Amino acid sequence: MPDDGALELLYRKSWSQADEFCDETGATSAEIAQQLLENLLIELRLADFSGLRIMDFGAGRGAVSTALREMRATPISIEPFGHEYLRARGHEPYPSLADLPPDLMLDGIVMTEVIEHLTAPVPVLEALASRLRPGGWIFMTTPNPKGLAARLLGPRWSAVRNQGHVAIYTPSGLAGVLERSGFTSPRRLFWRFRYPGVTPGRRMIHWLMQKLRIDGALRMLAIKP
Repeated sequence: MPDDGALELLYRKSWSQADEFCDETGATSAEIAQQLLENLLIELRLADFSGLRIMDFGAGRGAVSTALREMRATPISIEPFGHEYLRARGHEPYPSLADLPPDLMLDGIVMTEVIEHLTAPVPVLEALASRLRPGGWIFMTTPNPKGLAARLLGPRWSAVRNQGHVAIYTPSGLAGVLERSGFTSPRRLFWRFRYPGVTPGRRMIHWLMQKLRIDGALRMLAIKP
């Protein structure tokens, strides 16, 4: 299992060619980011994100931050290794939570494919919770080890083989980490999702797996009390 030093070397190497090493610098596309946030709006019963300050924690190459801005939120991007990449593309990222203004508070937090990279998730989530207003929320996505691909492929599953993944969470395990970090009411979200660039046949298979809750994505929402 890689330690923090090995992970830092991996990320610095990946960010030197950010668009080629997307597994480490952010593989979320603009279309996926848009779908995630549209579904999240429905889940939160909001018309849009207008006036909300929302953090994109582990912003990667900026797809979620861009979509938040287009959906009228004020995005706060955190990206330890790619903040210069993001700044060159019109964002105003922070390298870490410690670099935020001390009085800055958030309405929501989005973490797409991030928690599986954290060696110490609870302290990070506790720090994030301290930045949320009461009633604020955290939404995260991560690979699903209960999905069909994970069950069939085992150690050959892509999420296990990824060099930067230090922990893979079951739905109950992820809910437990959130609760230990100060969040309440964690619940898994099931959305009919359209993956870009797939054939109609594969799209039907994806929809069926989502209906049966054996797809490869785990999405969860929790609240700051």
